[in-house]
Amino acid sequence: MVETIDLRTSAKGISAALIQQWNGACECLPCHRQSAAICCQEVIKRFLGRLKDGDGMGIEHGEVPHDWNYFFCIEDDVTKLSRWIEFAEDNETVYSIELARLLMTASAEADVVAKDLCKIIKPGTRASRINEYRPVLLEKYPDLHGAEVAIPRFGKILHPWSNWRDAVDPPLWWTANNKIKHHRKDHFKEANLKNVLNAVAGLLILLVLRTSKDRPSLYPGPTVFEPRTFAYRDGSGVVFR
Repeated sequence: MVETIDLRTSAKGISAALIQQWNGACECLPCHRQSAAICCQEVIKRFLGRLKDGDGMGIEHGEVPHDWNYFFCIEDDVTKLSRWIEFAEDNETVYSIELARLLMTASAEADVVAKDLCKIIKPGTRASRINEYRPVLLEKYPDLHGAEVAIPRFGKILHPWSNWRDAVDPPLWWTANNKIKHHRKDHFKEANLKNVLNAVAGLLILLVLRTSKDRPSLYPGPTVFEPRTFAYRDGSGVVFR
């Protein structure tokens, strides 16, 4: 058993211990190294070292993936929605103002990420709309139409880009978003649960593809939506293929 370190007595001004006790398992933060206990010990050593050097509160600063934090907020909103709408097949046509907001939010972010991903794949491209993203994305990812996102909690598997298998039209959820955005009075029913779930899943796939260009994994990862094609879940995070 490794000796417990109580930062309430080890560091001035710290009101709570970073770690209560560890016995070979990481309890204080998501970790995917082979030895979680070693990881924790290294973190605490750096933390206490900074305090000894007079570095105030001893905060370790890391890169914040803002686009993923944004996705997590959308995912959290969808999860909260499940308290009021049962995510059952019978309810997939349910529509509301909140669903309209989520559809437009997820679709707008998908547009941003798709444009950025196209620039990474094909530097200098001027692709700025869905019909221009399609040839760039499918040339690089010909199996994009078969990409899966699961929602194990609600027993669903989504294929948000499936109509790109044969058709050249935008995904159905993308078209629904444009109808809601420009002709809400006539097409408000398009702001339904099915389109929202697929829009969030479509955004997740794009985020996975773009982030995989910079790093091999992401911790923590999504908690409700689970990529199955271009990444796989690993504990609290996802590993990119």
